[in-house]
Amino acid sequence: MKKAIIYDFDKTIYSKETSMAFMFFFLKRHRYLIPKFILNLTIILFNIKDLKKVKNIFFSIFKGMDIENDINLFWENEIKNIYPYFFEEIKENRKDADLLILISASPDFLLEPIYKKLGFDILISTKYSNFTLIGKNCKKDEKLKRLNELGSFDVLCFYSDSLSDLPLFNIAKKKISINKGNKVLGLPKKNGWLDRWI
Repeated sequence: MKKAIIYDFDKTIYSKETSMAFMFFFLKRHRYLIPKFILNLTIILFNIKDLKKVKNIFFSIFKGMDIENDINLFWENEIKNIYPYFFEEIKENRKDADLLILISASPDFLLEPIYKKLGFDILISTKYSNFTLIGKNCKKDEKLKRLNELGSFDVLCFYSDSLSDLPLFNIAKKKISINKGNKVLGLPKKNGWLDRWI
């Protein structure tokens, strides 16, 4: 059985929420789309209980666009917002684990350009096609389900800021919670209101 060390991404490695941070970055570069985005936010308010629909509306502003350059520029700018603890930690993780795995609810199209550069072997994230969500949001039990689909792992350690990741904490030998970039042994104390939902 392969030894794995697993990380969540938003607020665990990266200090922000990826989707929102990228949207703000994108709209600064494409200001003509701001009215459309505001309209989409209005539509979202009427569909707030349907998470899948909300995510599809949120990202629909990208449809018909090639945003690859925007994403690359975004990460060039945002690398400074990767928590400092992470870079030394990942080097030590590499010595102990066969595989380093990143699991996140953030969209695959936003994380695919960065996960290997950060030192990960495998990315598990929310899947999109043409900016439309495929399947389930990669959150809570879905994270564990997606991991199990890849095989069986001896999870040496799991890092997250969120109690919503309890299914993954439960299978990890070592549990590390991240609070504003600081490592604490054990489970996180609580979730933020946004994290409980998205």
